[in-house]
Amino acid sequence: ILSNYFTEIQENRLKNAKIYKYFNLILGGDKIKLKPRPEAFEMAIFPNLKDECIMIGDSLNIDINGALNYGLKVIAVDYFNKIPNSENYIRIEDIKELKQIL
Repeated sequence: ILSNYFTEIQENRLKNAKIYKYFNLILGGDKIKLKPRPEAFEMAIFPNLKDECIMIGDSLNIDINGALNYGLKVIAVDYFNKIPNSENYIRIEDIKELKQIL
């Protein structure tokens, strides 16, 4: 998990959603340089290769463009119908759609 929010907040969200056990690294803005800096994405994917990772995000500039510029595959979660369609990423309107994609 790579988030600009505090690590502890994200950990609690994952625990409440009962999916915490599926993640072995949670990097919040309190621990790393923030997205969209390439260093943040590099730290988040290490030791994996770029093509082994997917950025799932809802911010066009911070998550989506940051990850694309770094060379990652992207799934854009567009809750408010503000992210344009693009050949560069998969666009979904609800996080629940991830089950169909992944």
